[in-house]
Amino acid sequence: MEQAITTIDKIIDKLEGLVEAPPMRMNPDDPWFSQNLVNSKSVLKVKCPTCGYYYTHPFETTCPLCKYKPGVEHPDRIQFDVAAIRQRATPASTPAPSAVKEAGKQKQEKKEQPAKPAKGGKNVSEADKQAALDQSFAMCKFQMIKLTDCKKHPDADKLIVCTAHLSETETSTLVTGLIPHYQPEDLEGRVVCSVVNLKPKKMMGIEGHVMLLAATDKVSGKCILLQPPEGSQIGDRIYPTGFTLAEGWKEGDVATAQKATTQEAAEVPKGRFEKVVNGFKVETELPKFYGKPLVTARGPIKIEGICDGSEFH
Repeated sequence: MEQAITTIDKIIDKLEGLVEAPPMRMNPDDPWFSQNLVNSKSVLKVKCPTCGYYYTHPFETTCPLCKYKPGVEHPDRIQFDVAAIRQRATPASTPAPSAVKEAGKQKQEKKEQPAKPAKGGKNVSEADKQAALDQSFAMCKFQMIKLTDCKKHPDADKLIVCTAHLSETETSTLVTGLIPHYQPEDLEGRVVCSVVNLKPKKMMGIEGHVMLLAATDKVSGKCILLQPPEGSQIGDRIYPTGFTLAEGWKEGDVATAQKATTQEAAEVPKGRFEKVVNGFKVETELPKFYGKPLVTARGPIKIEGICDGSEFH
């Protein structure tokens, strides 16, 4: 059979040479067949011994699939775990109805279990939150002071420097940026609300130890000092209604309030003071601490001409 095919090929080659026709016997799978340029006897399909792909010789000397090249040593072929691949590709079987019912029951029981108190302040009772706020307020020494020797800062147009009288014998320096809302003469001899144990802050070279309490209207932007009760004196303590200023102290007792030994710190931490200030809001012309009006033993503190929701500090 092979001899017959060889003989026929020779006859066809001879006839093609006599008529000067281009070779027509091409491999239909050969990519160069459409160009009709290569004799079929010189084009072979060679099976790659590595991956089994049939590549065209002599045009492809290397298997285009696995890069196999005759006469060159190649690493072993990658062996795939066919069983493992088939197992992963097989969809999981549907659980039995009883198993689904049991899983739902366990989930419901877990949901009904009482929640454990979380760390970091979560699930804290309202009473504990209020106690923490009261403790922060107690560390801040809010009181009445009297201002004297008020004058403009020598190096700043909007700053006023004052002497703050904390008691009959104790004074401190106060630097405030109330200009243009107030001028130095507006503050001279005035009793005002303040906090006196903040960390000292230097403003344009002058260190201040006291801060006034004033509200800024959220609509107009005007700034107004908190207004002490009539007859207020130096040293009168400021606190929210219902607050225990000191052990044995009765709300409204002026003498006890001035002598009270409370929990205030020598220098209140910044974080504690920020917690307190975050609760300062104006409602119905009253400065409040988380909804509780600020008062002294002589009466309520007021702030007229400031719209509700404005902040003060």
